[in-house]
Amino acid sequence: MAIKTTKQTDDIFAAVENLIVVLPSAGQQGVATILDHRMHRVAWTDRSELVDELRRVLRETVAAPTPTLPSDLREQMENILRVIDDS
Repeated sequence: MAIKTTKQTDDIFAAVENLIVVLPSAGQQGVATILDHRMHRVAWTDRSELVDELRRVLRETVAAPTPTLPSDLREQMENILRVIDDS
């Protein structure tokens, strides 16, 4: 799923939801579980707090020497990070 250029928080959330769905089939159930937990099971004070946490999780995942992370998923994560950083 390509992120729209509107840079809206809802676009970030939709892109992360997509990752939660596709990561398990790429052998990344752990990352999917962490993202799902942050999105649906933690009570955040505001949206920016959640966005900051998603940024942290995605940066750690992209930076990790994980050769099993498919390049298309790595690219999706990097795109989400760009949108977060530009917003």
